Amino acid sequence: MRCSNWSKSRTKKPQEWGKNSFLFTKNFSIFKTCFIKASEEFGLNKMGQAQIDQFEIQIRSANIVKSIESLSRIVSDLKDLTILNDFKSINAQIMNQCNFLKLRETEIEGHLTMTKDNLFKMLYSLQQEYYSSNYKW
Repeated sequence: MRCSNWSKSRTKKPQEWGKNSFLFTKNFSIFKTCFIKASEEFGLNKMGQAQIDQFEIQIRSANIVKSIESLSRIVSDLKDLTILNDFKSINAQIMNQCNFLKLRETEIEGHLTMTKDNLFKMLYSLQQEYYSSNYKW
């Protein structure tokens, strides 16, 4: 359930990002044309044009940073998903653990049978000693 919800949210987010980036580029082109028209109409000097260019660079760098943050979140989510859904290694680990526990079980059962046999031998010898003695209660 969690995996399917995650994949659904991940398919929706790029569509939303696409819409947002389209709006951003559309607005950015509007800003750019406004600045160009303003510079032509008002005769901005090189200093004004430099400020406009600096503003454009800041907008683009902010967009790049946002994209990098989104990519790093996606990569970390994919790593988590890969680790959680690595069924081959999980199954191999479970099988190894089961085999180890089965071997341990047979080993313990062997020790228990030997202990039981020793207890029966001791009990038999104690019963023989008790019934053959003269001091019975």
